[in-house]
Amino acid sequence: EERVDEIVQEFHLDEPMHTRYLLWLSDAVRGDLGRSAIQGQPVSEVIANAAPTSLQLMLYAQVLALSVAVPAGVYAAYKANRRGDRVTSTMALAALSIPNFVLAVVLILFFALGGIRTGDTSLGSEWLPAARYVPFGQDPVEHFRHMVLPAIALALGQAAGYMRILRSDMIGTLQENFITTAKAKGVSDRRILWAHALRPSSFTLLTVFGVNTATLVGGALIIETLFTLPGLGTVLGTA
Repeated sequence: EERVDEIVQEFHLDEPMHTRYLLWLSDAVRGDLGRSAIQGQPVSEVIANAAPTSLQLMLYAQVLALSVAVPAGVYAAYKANRRGDRVTSTMALAALSIPNFVLAVVLILFFALGGIRTGDTSLGSEWLPAARYVPFGQDPVEHFRHMVLPAIALALGQAAGYMRILRSDMIGTLQENFITTAKAKGVSDRRILWAHALRPSSFTLLTVFGVNTATLVGGALIIETLFTLPGLGTVLGTA
């Protein structure tokens, strides 16, 4: 009975619901999110401990997505309405059509579990680990080996979206008068694409990049669970 009374007082269970909510909200504004009954520590500490893992995963995914999307988008715009553009755009559409959790399972199967075996033939490998998190400070090489597959699973759809956005803007930019002038002066196609057309074509991409960085937490929810990464996604799932 004494413990029950303590809990009632701790959580203000003898107060009306709206009063309890206002009390919680006033604490939350000051950074006090309460104490986790499951983990036995303050919720703010749980989030603070999990955040670095999620931030690392999102950073790697975004860097990987841009590394793929920018060259592919520039190439597709340069080859607009030709075979190279059609192939690249088809691959991007296919990447957008694959949910990241499905891609994660496929990556685990073919790059961590040995793939599909038929007789003596194996279609796949066990090159990369598919579980556990290794902090960067503990072992940088193992850290990146454990983060490669989840980063790819999270990045592929982002890369496809970024590529389509950049391609569309680049096609419009390549039709501008200053591009025609540069061509008339004999500037090489490579310099036109990378030095003159890319920067004015990147504004929409940068805007979408910023918005997607925040929404990646939702995608990380399942990815972190599949790869047993102790990040915000896992914390949300546990909660």
